[in-house]
Amino acid sequence: MELNDSHQSYNKLIWPVYLLNGFNSIAFAGIIILMVPLSSLIWPGEDYHALEMGILMTTLLWTSSLSGLFLGRLIDKYSRVKILLIISIARSFCMIMLGFAIAGQGILTWWYFFLFVLIFALFAGGSYPAIVSLSNDIVPIKHRSKFFGYFGIFGSVFMMLGFLISGALVQFGYWRLYFLSIGIAVLLSGLIFFFYVKEPKRGVQSILLRDVLKDRSIEYDFKRDKELMRRTMLSRTNIAALIEGIFTNVFMGSLDMIILPYLQTPPHNLSPLITGLFVVIFGVIGRVIGQILLARVSDKLAEKNDVRRIVFIIFSLVGG
Repeated sequence: MELNDSHQSYNKLIWPVYLLNGFNSIAFAGIIILMVPLSSLIWPGEDYHALEMGILMTTLLWTSSLSGLFLGRLIDKYSRVKILLIISIARSFCMIMLGFAIAGQGILTWWYFFLFVLIFALFAGGSYPAIVSLSNDIVPIKHRSKFFGYFGIFGSVFMMLGFLISGALVQFGYWRLYFLSIGIAVLLSGLIFFFYVKEPKRGVQSILLRDVLKDRSIEYDFKRDKELMRRTMLSRTNIAALIEGIFTNVFMGSLDMIILPYLQTPPHNLSPLITGLFVVIFGVIGRVIGQILLARVSDKLAEKNDVRRIVFIIFSLVGG
């Protein structure tokens, strides 16, 4: 696959990924913001079951993280486009099945949700690694920060819509419609992605390999061994990123697990729709500024000196 080094060409080749990421973000957002309403559906008339819903959320997040390690090996070996289709089918199936849950059965309903949230998370872990791998072979290096800025903002906007849509539907008693419609949307976006995006040659956007890989008979089949992975993961940069990521995610996780239930339970009793509006108002502005404007600044600063990107990351962390 050959690309013109332009913004228009790579977006033309990979635009369905924005749609796919968007509907997957809505699916995630709905499960997150509906913790309190789901608890009421499972245990009608009872107080919020923080422990059980916390286990459900932890299963969603931890399983998706760990499954990414296994799916990452498959992504390195097989077609990323096909893997993303399989992931979309599995995730859409789980969302649709959640729409058929029998409410009010207590722990039995909880186990039903647990089963399909677990399956959802097992496949969810491969989505982002596959998209990153694929985009690295489609998007020119100098446009990569900009691409992930657009990618992030699409996901964020759809996620905010997910907060509003799921909140509104659940508030008016249409929670089944939410799960069914999002499941179908994830499936359709996966099919559009599969039939539109073509699998590129691996490494074709690498400056060192680009000219060599123009020969159709040559394939880039480099695989990381355990020693290289160990040295990469234990490098000073990655250790610093890991430590920073732990504290950042603990802080961001507090929004999901503490603040949202706090707003939706007595004495505040904010509805899911109002909670969604709260998140949207404070989230959209920050996402737009952070993921589009600052991504452009990052690309511009790093054109002549890549080290500036590291300084920019540090600046962003301190500011955040």
